[in-house]
Amino acid sequence: MTEKAETTDLVDAFLSNTYLNTEELRTEDEFTPDEFLVSKRFLGLDGLITELSRVFENANKELMNLVKENYQDFVRLGTRMNTGNQKVDVLLSAIQRSEEQIKKSQNSVQDYSQKLKELMENRQRVENEKQIASDLLLLHRNLEFLKKFSRDHPLWLDTLNIVQALSEMYKNHPWVKSLQPEIRNLPKNS
Repeated sequence: MTEKAETTDLVDAFLSNTYLNTEELRTEDEFTPDEFLVSKRFLGLDGLITELSRVFENANKELMNLVKENYQDFVRLGTRMNTGNQKVDVLLSAIQRSEEQIKKSQNSVQDYSQKLKELMENRQRVENEKQIASDLLLLHRNLEFLKKFSRDHPLWLDTLNIVQALSEMYKNHPWVKSLQPEIRNLPKNS
């Protein structure tokens, strides 16, 4: 009975953490089962199984507590990540719509730019035609002046010079070509 009493006392000591100090398991060194078993060789196989089961249960409970304590944080993190992913999807969708709008705007700007360029070219062409018409009207008026007045008129010589300059400038114009014989018959300035 003394052996049994010693074993019971040893088991009681073991279960009350006086025999097995759990701090021994939390060393910075790597846990080696062989060293642990050798250090507990006085315990016996049944006591060792009981103690290891108790340590396992405690470790399992501690792990479960950690999981329970941090589960809400984990769920919140997952929810935040999901919300973040949704926000990223919304932003990506908005960026894609913006890119499409920018492309449409760029196409519109290019179209307007092309139309503006055409209008500016057309305006320049009209301005040129307006200038030609103005010069041709001046030529016509000066020719009429030369026909009405004699060479003695004080403006007759200046008018002749204007007619000759304008007829030379527009010599390829069809109307001026038709006036060439009349302009050549005008007396040259002397």
